[in-house]
Formats: sequence, structure tokens, C-alpha cells
Amino acid sequence: MWDRVREGAWPPGTRIPTERALAQDLGVHRSTVADAYDDLAADGLLDRRQGSGTYVHQSLWGVAPNWTRYLATAASRPSAALLSQVRAARVRPGILDLTLADPGPDFWPQEALARLWPTLDPPAMLEYGPPEGAMALREAVALEMERRTGRPVSPTSVLITAGASQALYLAARGLLKPGDSIAMESPSFYYSLPLFQSCGIRLLPIQMDRQGLMPDALEATLRQHRPAMVWVNPTHHNPTGTVLSAERRAAVLELAARWQVPVLEDDAFNGLDLPGAGPPAPLYAQGGSPHVIYVGTVSKSVAPGLRVGWMVAPDPVIRQLADVKGQMDLGTPLAMQALVAAWLTHPERARHESAIGRRLLDRLEPFQQALKPLHALGATWERPTGGFYQWLRWPEGKTDRQWLASAVHRAGLVFSPGQVYGSPEGYGRFNFAAAPRERVTAQLAQLADVLS
Repeated sequence: MWDRVREGAWPPGTRIPTERALAQDLGVHRSTVADAYDDLAADGLLDRRQGSGTYVHQSLWGVAPNWTRYLATAASRPSAALLSQVRAARVRPGILDLTLADPGPDFWPQEALARLWPTLDPPAMLEYGPPEGAMALREAVALEMERRTGRPVSPTSVLITAGASQALYLAARGLLKPGDSIAMESPSFYYSLPLFQSCGIRLLPIQMDRQGLMPDALEATLRQHRPAMVWVNPTHHNPTGTVLSAERRAAVLELAARWQVPVLEDDAFNGLDLPGAGPPAPLYAQGGSPHVIYVGTVSKSVAPGLRVGWMVAPDPVIRQLADVKGQMDLGTPLAMQALVAAWLTHPERARHESAIGRRLLDRLEPFQQALKPLHALGATWERPTGGFYQWLRWPEGKTDRQWLASAVHRAGLVFSPGQVYGSPEGYGRFNFAAAPRERVTAQLAQLADVLS
């Protein structure tokens, strides 16, 4: 125990394991641990509090740094308790994890990527690259953006990032200052990110309905609060799955022009459409490019471990954000950039993308059938048209924490409670694409039995 204190694993004030728990861990009799605790307390190393537990004595500061103070005052805050509960459930043996951010290995083009890898040039991948990204990939992304939007894009307007998450961080760090505010959909994946608190940025929720962000609500927020930026996830929105209509996209762009506020468009789920359900063109394509910062990625459509994304914005913005990125990480690994550049221009890519919609549909159909017993109990939902997520509203009567505990301990599955994304009680996000037919049917039926 003294080694744990000296090494800083148990800072002064830490509540240490009970006698029973430590005896079980060490495989000794409880009386042996009790005698040791008594001796350490007599030496002034432990503080034994009746009815409360045993703690490392507060007088031991100086043995190790005051980690408690550092942890309590750091700019980056710990995850919310509910999110911590989800993370703990995900590692339970045998759990069906429906919180995943991707559909899993069945959707990854593993064989095609394995064939591409030997064709790359190892010496060119082992150096530090420019913070803007390798020019070969910037050119490939520029062509990809022209395909997505129908608008010519210069490679100098492209910044390569370590996934979409880093792009969001760069926008917050490189374009905003402490005290600024961002208007964004509510609920939203962004509310689960701690980066805004560490940047001192205030979040302004914009009301949504079944068609996504409501332009009237956005206009009211712009008028009342004058946010520094608007962030939107208009296509297969995370977590609700909604798709913003072309009319509403045009309204968002009109508001951005009228109020002269930039819009960050997170288009991470581009191309992940069910057959026959193509969404409107990105905001960036609809004449609003002077006001739009576009964020794309291959993490959702190819594989999450590639960690390659991009931002498209006016050249001065790209130069500023590239400078910030260079201070952070000296550039996204060139090996991953080379692989993605080869993939974006490879013929097998088209076959992979044409198959994604069919695979998503193959997962969605049995998932929708498996949800029917929950509907009979009062749960409601809208069928998604793409992406990975089913947003479900629970029948009233339990808190999110109770729904989650029932799912984990009695049905063997874990989902993401809506509160993680800023929604009120009573909602949950399920990754239907990561749900094998043979398991999800039985376990959702089991969850319905628990609820009934």
C-alpha cells in the first residue's frame, strides 16, 4: 500500500479498498488486512473513519504531487457519470454493444485495403508530413468534394485531419475564443464532447423536429445571442438520424448570409444511405461555400481506425487551422494519408460504396422487426434513411439510468442514453448496423419482457 501512495496511484485523501475487498484481491484472510490497516493508521499513514471507510492520510502531501488538486482544476473535465456507466457496461463479457460509432468489421473493405497497402511507397510514409496534409491526398479530396458537391475545389482549400473529431477541435481552438458561443442542434453528438468546456465555449441548443433543425429556432438564437458560429450535422444526424430537407438547408444558408456567421457542416455520414434514399446535396454545394466549413471523413464509410478526415474552407482559414494543427501533432501520419489517397481513387471503392446501402438495409430490417414488442409497450421511433443509428423514445416511467441498467443487467445489451447528447430523459441511441440479426432479435425481445 505504501508503494501505491509513493507512486501517486493513491493520493492523500483517497478512499482505499475495504478490508474484505482487499483480502479477496490478495487471497488472504480479512484479519490480515485489518491488522495491516491498524498498523498503518498507528503510523499516521491511514485515516480510519467510522462508518465512512479508510483513507490515505491528508498529511502525506509531499510524498507525491497533489494530483487531486490537478484533477479537480484541469480545463478538461471528466466524462459525465452516465457516460462512464455506459463505458463500464461496454466491457462486460458477452454484452451486445449498440453504442458503437461504426458498423463493425463486416462493413470494412479489408481485402481491398490489404491489396492496396503493398503498392504504397514506404520511404515516403516514414517522414513527418506538412500540417496541411500530403498534397496527393489533398488533391484526391478536392476531386472527391467535386464529386459530392458539383463545385470545383482547390487542394489549397483542403486541410487533412486525424478524423472528423480533430477537425471539430481545430475549429473550436483555431477560430473561436473563450467566451464565444456556438449554436447547434439539440440533441447532438457534440454535447458528448468535452472539448467545448476546455475551450471555454458556450453551447446554444437549437430545437429540432422530425425534419431536423428548425430554421425559425436558429433565427431566434442568432437574433438573441449572436453566436460566433453555427454547427450542423444535416445528413443522417447523430444521434437522431434525421435528414435536413433541401428547403431547410437553403434557409440555414440564408440565415448565415444575413447574419454573417460561419456554418460548420459535419458531413461524416455522407454516402451511408439506404437504397433509394439519397439526401439533398451538402450545404457546401448549395451556393453557401463562402459561409461553410465542410468536414468529411472516411472513418464511417471505410474504417474507423484510419483516422483520416478533412476540412474544406477558404484558404486563409485553412492556413490558420493548419498552423494550429502543426502545433498539436506535426501532421496526420503519412502512411494513413497514402492509403486513403489510394482508396479515394481506386476502382474497388465504387463497388464498396454501392454495397454499403444494401448491407445497412439488411441490418435495419430485422432491427425494426425486433423493436415491435417495445412499440406495444409505448416506445416510439422514426425509421432512419441511412447512417447507423436508431433514435428511440421510451415509454414514460423510468429514468435513463434505470433503462440503461435494465438493458445491461437483464437483457445483455448496452445503448447510448439520450442525455449523453443533451436530450431530456426518455431517449436512447442504438447502432442498428452493429446489431447481428441472430442476437438483436432475442435480446430486444428480452428487454421488452423486462419492461413489461
